Amino acid sequence: MKKTIKKIIATSLTLILSAAISISPVFAEQGSPTTFENGNYTSKINYYKKGTTDFTYSNTSMCNSLFVREADITLTQNNCIIDTYVAFPVPNYKDKGKEGTITNVKLTYNNNDYDGVSDIETKSEKKFTEIAFMANIAFGITEGDVLPTQKITFTLPREAINDLDKGLDISAYINVSLNRTEFFKVRVTEITKVGNSEPDVENPSEEKTQSMELSASIGAPKPSYTVDIPSSVNLGLLSSEKNNDFKYTIKVDTSNLGKGHIEISAPNQGELQASDGKKIKFTNTLETKNITETKTVNGTFTVLGEDVKSATAGDYSGATEFTIKYFAEK
Repeated sequence: MKKTIKKIIATSLTLILSAAISISPVFAEQGSPTTFENGNYTSKINYYKKGTTDFTYSNTSMCNSLFVREADITLTQNNCIIDTYVAFPVPNYKDKGKEGTITNVKLTYNNNDYDGVSDIETKSEKKFTEIAFMANIAFGITEGDVLPTQKITFTLPREAINDLDKGLDISAYINVSLNRTEFFKVRVTEITKVGNSEPDVENPSEEKTQSMELSASIGAPKPSYTVDIPSSVNLGLLSSEKNNDFKYTIKVDTSNLGKGHIEISAPNQGELQASDGKKIKFTNTLETKNITETKTVNGTFTVLGEDVKSATAGDYSGATEFTIKYFAEK
Protein backbone atom coordinates (compact mmCIF):
# COMPACT_ATOMS: atom_id res chain seq x y z
CA MET A 1 0.00 0.00 0.00
CA LYS A 2 1.19 3.50 -0.67
CA LYS A 3 0.67 6.43 1.61
CA THR A 4 1.72 9.91 0.45
CA ILE A 5 1.86 12.60 3.13
CA LYS A 6 2.81 16.22 2.56
CA LYS A 7 2.56 17.64 6.08
CA ILE A 8 3.55 16.75 9.63
CA ILE A 9 1.56 13.66 10.43
CA ALA A 10 1.76 10.27 12.17
CA THR A 11 0.29 7.41 10.20
CA SER A 12 -0.33 3.78 11.10
CA LEU A 13 -0.31 1.09 8.40
CA THR A 14 -1.23 -2.55 9.04
CA LEU A 15 0.62 -5.45 7.39
CA ILE A 16 -1.30 -8.73 7.19
CA LEU A 17 0.74 -11.85 7.93
CA SER A 18 -0.01 -15.49 7.20
CA ALA A 19 1.89 -18.72 7.77
CA ALA A 20 1.24 -22.44 7.61
CA ILE A 21 2.24 -25.52 9.52
CA SER A 22 0.27 -27.49 6.91
CA ILE A 23 -0.25 -26.28 3.33
CA SER A 24 -2.78 -23.46 2.63
CA PRO A 25 -2.22 -19.76 3.47
CA VAL A 26 -4.92 -17.81 5.30
CA PHE A 27 -5.26 -14.06 4.95
CA ALA A 28 -6.71 -11.81 7.65
CA GLU A 29 -9.75 -9.85 6.55
CA GLN A 30 -9.73 -6.07 6.25
CA GLY A 31 -12.79 -3.87 6.66
CA SER A 32 -13.88 -1.28 4.14
CA PRO A 33 -14.41 2.41 4.92
CA THR A 34 -18.02 3.40 5.57
CA THR A 35 -17.92 6.75 3.76
CA PHE A 36 -16.43 7.64 0.38
CA GLU A 37 -16.10 10.88 -1.57
CA ASN A 38 -16.96 11.15 -5.25
CA GLY A 39 -13.94 10.34 -7.40
CA ASN A 40 -11.72 7.49 -8.58
CA TYR A 41 -10.53 4.52 -6.54
CA THR A 42 -8.46 1.39 -6.99
CA SER A 43 -9.22 -1.86 -5.18
CA LYS A 44 -8.44 -5.56 -4.84
CA ILE A 45 -10.94 -8.06 -6.27
CA ASN A 46 -11.23 -11.85 -5.85
CA TYR A 47 -13.71 -14.42 -7.16
CA TYR A 48 -14.77 -17.18 -4.76
CA LYS A 49 -16.80 -20.36 -5.00
CA LYS A 50 -20.56 -19.90 -5.24
CA GLY A 51 -22.29 -19.37 -1.90
CA THR A 52 -19.14 -19.07 0.22
CA THR A 53 -19.03 -16.78 3.24
CA ASP A 54 -15.48 -17.82 4.17
CA PHE A 55 -13.31 -15.51 2.08
CA THR A 56 -10.03 -17.41 2.37
CA TYR A 57 -7.57 -18.52 -0.30
CA SER A 58 -8.80 -22.12 -0.24
CA ASN A 59 -12.29 -20.98 -1.27
CA THR A 60 -11.28 -18.98 -4.36
CA SER A 61 -12.59 -20.26 -7.69
CA MET A 62 -10.08 -21.71 -10.16
CA CYS A 63 -11.41 -19.07 -12.59
CA ASN A 64 -10.10 -16.44 -10.16
CA SER A 65 -6.77 -16.66 -11.99
CA LEU A 66 -8.42 -15.50 -15.25
CA PHE A 67 -9.04 -12.10 -13.65
CA VAL A 68 -6.71 -9.23 -12.73
CA ARG A 69 -6.50 -8.73 -8.95
CA GLU A 70 -7.20 -5.00 -9.28
CA ALA A 71 -10.51 -3.30 -10.09
CA ASP A 72 -11.06 0.41 -10.81
CA ILE A 73 -14.00 2.20 -9.17
CA THR A 74 -15.57 5.56 -10.03
CA LEU A 75 -18.02 7.10 -7.56
CA THR A 76 -20.52 9.76 -8.68
CA GLN A 77 -23.51 11.27 -6.91
CA ASN A 78 -25.73 8.37 -7.98
CA ASN A 79 -23.54 5.50 -9.16
CA CYS A 80 -20.76 3.13 -8.21
CA ILE A 81 -19.04 2.15 -11.48
CA ILE A 82 -16.70 -0.86 -11.31
CA ASP A 83 -14.23 -1.80 -14.04
CA THR A 84 -12.90 -5.38 -13.86
CA TYR A 85 -10.39 -7.05 -16.17
CA VAL A 86 -10.05 -10.60 -17.52
CA ALA A 87 -7.29 -12.09 -19.71
CA PHE A 88 -8.12 -11.71 -23.43
CA PRO A 89 -7.13 -13.78 -25.20
CA VAL A 90 -6.31 -16.56 -22.72
CA PRO A 91 -2.77 -17.83 -23.56
CA ASN A 92 -3.81 -21.50 -23.91
CA TYR A 93 -6.89 -20.60 -25.99
CA LYS A 94 -5.80 -17.79 -28.30
CA ASP A 95 -8.09 -19.04 -31.09
CA LYS A 96 -11.12 -19.29 -28.78
CA GLY A 97 -13.51 -16.75 -27.29
CA LYS A 98 -13.20 -14.19 -30.09
CA GLU A 99 -16.23 -12.31 -28.73
CA GLY A 100 -14.71 -12.21 -25.26
CA THR A 101 -13.21 -14.55 -22.69
CA ILE A 102 -16.45 -14.17 -20.72
CA THR A 103 -19.91 -13.10 -21.90
CA ASN A 104 -23.40 -12.66 -20.43
CA VAL A 105 -21.95 -11.36 -17.18
CA LYS A 106 -24.45 -10.46 -14.45
CA LEU A 107 -23.78 -9.01 -10.99
CA THR A 108 -26.49 -9.18 -8.32
CA TYR A 109 -26.97 -6.42 -5.74
CA ASN A 110 -30.00 -6.10 -3.43
CA ASN A 111 -31.79 -8.80 -5.47
CA ASN A 112 -31.36 -6.81 -8.71
CA ASP A 113 -29.22 -8.02 -11.63
CA TYR A 114 -26.81 -5.62 -13.34
CA ASP A 115 -25.39 -6.55 -16.75
CA GLY A 116 -21.66 -6.21 -17.29
CA VAL A 117 -20.69 -4.12 -20.34
CA SER A 118 -17.83 -5.73 -22.28
CA ASP A 119 -14.95 -3.88 -23.97
CA ILE A 120 -12.79 -6.14 -26.16
CA GLU A 121 -11.35 -3.32 -28.28
CA THR A 122 -9.14 -1.39 -25.80
CA LYS A 123 -7.22 -4.47 -24.54
CA SER A 124 -5.44 -2.68 -21.67
CA GLU A 125 -2.37 -4.62 -20.56
CA LYS A 126 -2.51 -5.69 -16.89
CA LYS A 127 -0.29 -7.68 -14.53
CA PHE A 128 -1.63 -11.03 -13.31
CA THR A 129 -0.82 -12.16 -9.76
CA GLU A 130 -1.86 -14.82 -7.22
CA ILE A 131 -2.11 -17.45 -9.96
CA ALA A 132 -3.17 -20.90 -8.75
CA PHE A 133 -1.03 -23.86 -9.85
CA MET A 134 -3.87 -25.71 -11.60
CA ALA A 135 -5.03 -22.49 -13.29
CA ASN A 136 -1.52 -22.03 -14.64
CA ILE A 137 -1.77 -25.46 -16.26
CA ALA A 138 -5.35 -24.97 -17.49
CA PHE A 139 -5.07 -21.41 -18.85
CA GLY A 140 -1.35 -20.89 -19.44
CA ILE A 141 -1.23 -17.78 -17.21
CA THR A 142 1.95 -17.46 -15.14
CA GLU A 143 2.51 -15.38 -12.00
CA GLY A 144 3.62 -11.88 -13.02
CA ASP A 145 2.47 -12.12 -16.66
CA VAL A 146 1.45 -8.83 -18.29
CA LEU A 147 -1.40 -9.62 -20.70
CA PRO A 148 -4.03 -7.79 -22.78
CA THR A 149 -7.45 -7.81 -21.14
CA GLN A 150 -11.17 -7.62 -21.72
CA LYS A 151 -12.80 -4.93 -19.54
CA ILE A 152 -16.15 -5.63 -17.89
CA THR A 153 -17.94 -2.58 -16.46
CA PHE A 154 -20.78 -2.67 -13.91
CA THR A 155 -22.86 0.39 -12.99
CA LEU A 156 -24.39 -0.10 -9.53
CA PRO A 157 -26.23 2.24 -7.15
CA ARG A 158 -23.79 4.45 -5.21
CA GLU A 159 -24.58 2.78 -1.87
CA ALA A 160 -23.16 -0.51 -3.18
CA ILE A 161 -19.66 0.82 -2.37
CA ASN A 162 -20.27 -0.03 1.31
CA ASP A 163 -21.28 -3.64 0.57
CA LEU A 164 -18.57 -4.72 -1.88
CA ASP A 165 -16.44 -6.31 0.85
CA LYS A 166 -19.37 -8.54 1.91
CA GLY A 167 -19.33 -10.39 -1.42
CA LEU A 168 -21.85 -10.20 -4.29
CA ASP A 169 -23.20 -12.98 -6.51
CA ILE A 170 -21.94 -12.95 -10.11
CA SER A 171 -22.42 -15.24 -13.12
CA ALA A 172 -20.65 -15.41 -16.47
CA TYR A 173 -20.42 -17.67 -19.49
CA ILE A 174 -16.80 -18.88 -19.76
CA ASN A 175 -15.96 -18.97 -23.48
CA VAL A 176 -12.70 -20.92 -23.09
CA SER A 177 -12.01 -24.37 -21.65
CA LEU A 178 -15.26 -24.71 -19.65
CA ASN A 179 -17.73 -23.37 -22.25
CA ARG A 180 -20.53 -23.01 -19.72
CA THR A 181 -22.06 -20.53 -17.30
CA GLU A 182 -20.22 -20.37 -13.97
CA PHE A 183 -21.48 -18.83 -10.72
CA PHE A 184 -19.16 -17.04 -8.28
CA LYS A 185 -19.07 -14.80 -5.26
CA VAL A 186 -17.05 -11.62 -6.02
CA ARG A 187 -15.49 -9.59 -3.21
CA VAL A 188 -13.87 -6.15 -3.46
CA THR A 189 -11.51 -4.94 -0.69
CA GLU A 190 -8.66 -2.48 -0.05
CA ILE A 191 -10.53 0.39 -1.72
CA THR A 192 -8.05 3.28 -2.05
CA LYS A 193 -8.59 6.85 -3.31
CA VAL A 194 -6.75 7.87 -6.49
CA GLY A 195 -5.94 11.57 -7.01
CA ASN A 196 -8.02 14.46 -5.70
CA SER A 197 -11.73 14.48 -4.96
CA GLU A 198 -13.92 15.52 -7.85
CA PRO A 199 -17.42 17.03 -7.52
CA ASP A 200 -20.25 15.18 -9.22
CA VAL A 201 -21.50 17.04 -12.28
CA GLU A 202 -24.10 14.58 -13.55
CA ASN A 203 -27.12 16.31 -12.00
CA PRO A 204 -26.42 19.93 -11.00
CA SER A 205 -29.35 21.50 -9.16
CA GLU A 206 -28.45 25.01 -10.33
CA GLU A 207 -25.78 26.92 -12.23
CA LYS A 208 -24.27 30.33 -11.39
CA THR A 209 -21.41 32.47 -12.64
CA GLN A 210 -19.15 34.66 -10.49
CA SER A 211 -16.05 36.74 -11.09
CA MET A 212 -12.81 36.11 -9.19
CA GLU A 213 -9.71 38.15 -8.46
CA LEU A 214 -6.49 36.14 -8.65
CA SER A 215 -3.28 36.44 -6.63
CA ALA A 216 -0.35 34.06 -6.23
CA SER A 217 3.00 33.59 -4.55
CA ILE A 218 5.85 31.14 -4.98
CA GLY A 219 7.39 29.71 -1.83
CA ALA A 220 9.98 27.14 -0.96
CA PRO A 221 9.25 23.54 -2.03
CA LYS A 222 7.25 21.63 0.55
CA PRO A 223 8.64 18.38 1.90
CA SER A 224 6.85 15.21 0.82
CA TYR A 225 7.39 11.47 1.02
CA THR A 226 5.88 8.17 -0.04
CA VAL A 227 6.17 4.99 2.05
CA ASP A 228 5.39 1.70 0.29
CA ILE A 229 4.72 -1.15 2.75
CA PRO A 230 3.57 -4.58 1.45
CA SER A 231 -0.13 -5.09 2.25
CA SER A 232 0.38 -8.79 3.03
CA VAL A 233 3.06 -11.46 3.18
CA ASN A 234 2.95 -15.24 3.35
CA LEU A 235 5.58 -16.76 5.61
CA GLY A 236 5.04 -20.14 3.96
CA LEU A 237 5.39 -23.59 5.51
CA LEU A 238 7.20 -23.15 8.83
CA SER A 239 10.09 -25.44 9.77
CA SER A 240 10.55 -26.95 13.22
CA GLU A 241 14.19 -27.84 12.50
CA LYS A 242 15.50 -24.27 12.25
CA ASN A 243 14.43 -20.69 12.81
CA ASN A 244 12.20 -19.26 10.08
CA ASP A 245 13.39 -15.89 8.77
CA PHE A 246 11.31 -13.95 6.23
CA LYS A 247 12.88 -10.80 4.85
CA TYR A 248 10.80 -7.93 3.49
CA THR A 249 11.47 -4.40 2.24
CA ILE A 250 9.83 -1.02 2.74
CA LYS A 251 10.44 1.51 -0.05
CA VAL A 252 10.65 5.18 0.93
CA ASP A 253 10.73 8.01 -1.63
CA THR A 254 11.43 11.50 -0.29
CA SER A 255 11.51 15.02 -1.69
CA ASN A 256 12.68 18.27 -0.09
CA LEU A 257 13.01 16.89 3.44
CA GLY A 258 15.87 19.30 4.21
CA LYS A 259 16.93 18.65 7.80
CA GLY A 260 13.66 16.88 8.58
CA HIS A 261 13.42 13.11 8.83
CA ILE A 262 10.98 10.20 8.82
CA GLU A 263 10.72 7.53 11.49
CA ILE A 264 9.26 4.07 10.84
CA SER A 265 8.54 1.87 13.82
CA ALA A 266 6.70 -1.38 14.54
CA PRO A 267 6.25 -3.71 17.53
CA ASN A 268 9.24 -6.03 17.81
CA GLN A 269 7.03 -9.06 18.39
CA GLY A 270 3.52 -10.35 17.77
CA GLU A 271 1.44 -13.50 17.44
CA LEU A 272 -0.04 -15.61 14.65
CA GLN A 273 -3.27 -17.39 15.54
CA ALA A 274 -4.94 -20.51 14.15
CA SER A 275 -8.71 -20.94 13.75
CA ASP A 276 -8.79 -23.07 16.92
CA GLY A 277 -7.27 -20.26 18.96
CA LYS A 278 -3.75 -21.71 19.17
CA LYS A 279 -1.01 -19.09 18.88
CA ILE A 280 2.63 -18.91 17.85
CA LYS A 281 4.98 -15.96 18.38
CA PHE A 282 6.98 -14.04 15.80
CA THR A 283 9.50 -11.22 16.06
CA ASN A 284 9.85 -8.24 13.71
CA THR A 285 13.22 -6.52 13.26
CA LEU A 286 13.70 -3.28 11.32
CA GLU A 287 17.30 -2.55 10.26
CA THR A 288 16.77 1.20 9.90
CA LYS A 289 14.20 3.45 11.58
CA ASN A 290 15.27 7.03 10.78
CA ILE A 291 15.17 8.07 7.11
CA THR A 292 16.45 11.34 5.66
CA GLU A 293 16.55 10.40 1.98
CA THR A 294 15.08 8.01 -0.58
CA LYS A 295 16.05 4.45 0.36
CA THR A 296 14.89 0.90 0.97
CA VAL A 297 14.37 -0.19 4.58
CA ASN A 298 14.94 -3.89 5.28
CA GLY A 299 13.07 -5.92 7.86
CA THR A 300 12.85 -9.53 9.02
CA PHE A 301 10.03 -11.59 10.51
CA THR A 302 11.28 -14.58 12.55
CA VAL A 303 9.41 -17.59 13.93
CA LEU A 304 11.59 -19.82 16.13
CA GLY A 305 11.87 -23.47 15.14
CA GLU A 306 11.41 -24.60 18.73
CA ASP A 307 8.08 -22.71 18.86
CA VAL A 308 6.95 -24.45 15.66
CA LYS A 309 7.91 -27.82 17.14
CA SER A 310 5.55 -27.30 20.06
CA ALA A 311 2.71 -25.82 17.97
CA THR A 312 -0.24 -27.72 16.51
CA ALA A 313 -0.55 -28.14 12.74
CA GLY A 314 -2.80 -25.67 10.97
CA ASP A 315 -3.04 -22.34 9.19
CA TYR A 316 -2.05 -19.25 11.18
CA SER A 317 -2.64 -15.57 10.47
CA GLY A 318 -2.09 -12.26 12.19
CA ALA A 319 -1.15 -8.63 11.64
CA THR A 320 1.45 -6.10 12.65
CA GLU A 321 1.21 -2.32 12.56
CA PHE A 322 3.80 0.12 11.25
CA THR A 323 3.79 3.72 12.48
CA ILE A 324 5.21 6.42 10.20
CA LYS A 325 6.12 9.84 11.63
CA TYR A 326 7.51 12.89 9.90
CA PHE A 327 9.58 15.38 11.92
CA ALA A 328 9.92 18.79 10.32
CA GLU A 329 13.15 20.77 10.16
CA LYS A 330 13.65 22.85 13.30
